[in-house]
Amino acid sequence: MSSLPENYQPPDPSSLPTGPLDTTTSAFLYSYTWDDSSVPDRDNHDQLMGWLWQQQGILELCHNWGTELPESDFQGYKSGNEPEHKGFGHICVFVDDLHKACDRFTTLGVRFKKRPEDGQMRHIAFILDPDGYWIEIIQKSAGDKEVTKN
Repeated sequence: MSSLPENYQPPDPSSLPTGPLDTTTSAFLYSYTWDDSSVPDRDNHDQLMGWLWQQQGILELCHNWGTELPESDFQGYKSGNEPEHKGFGHICVFVDDLHKACDRFTTLGVRFKKRPEDGQMRHIAFILDPDGYWIEIIQKSAGDKEVTKN
């Protein structure tokens, strides 16, 4: 996550280029407003690796090329959040302020699986990526008190 100003307005997602899966190639970058201005020249491997390992957190999302083709027999990944509970599960990210983050996700049109006010666990939220995978959102300061209780 970047430290962009709260009033930062990312570009209209409908204006972003789309990939072979007909989703915006910048879907995650748009939602999380990642700022790549500090990334060194991608052709300089040593500088790039030095920068990479200095980041507070990195999540690599990998696409298995060929699975998007009509002739592929790929049936999709199991999210781990459906019957049989076999598969991926979910990822989790920390935010400075859970309610501000959720307000921002709402403004951006992000779908929610669970808002902080839903259910008994008020210190977390779950949003859905464009494919319906769950992304857990936790406030950093909740770590010691709230998260370990549940």
